[in-house]
Amino acid sequence: MRGQGLGRRLLEAAEAEALRRGCEQVVLSTHSFQAPEFYKRLGYQEVFAIEGRPRGYSNIIYIKQLRREHEPSGI
Repeated sequence: MRGQGLGRRLLEAAEAEALRRGCEQVVLSTHSFQAPEFYKRLGYQEVFAIEGRPRGYSNIIYIKQLRREHEPSGI
């Protein structure tokens, strides 16, 4: 299903639900072989990587600050 927008739609739905529940950020863990550029394109920032987890790859922690549409972006 890559390239059809399904992953983006799923992640955006999860973020919308997180906002609905009053969450202010998303923290996720993934691996270097699981499309890390996908998360970066959606505004996630890499904050930590554990090398060699699993062997030959990295476990990467990303964070994205959520904000409601009516909140200023700080720009």
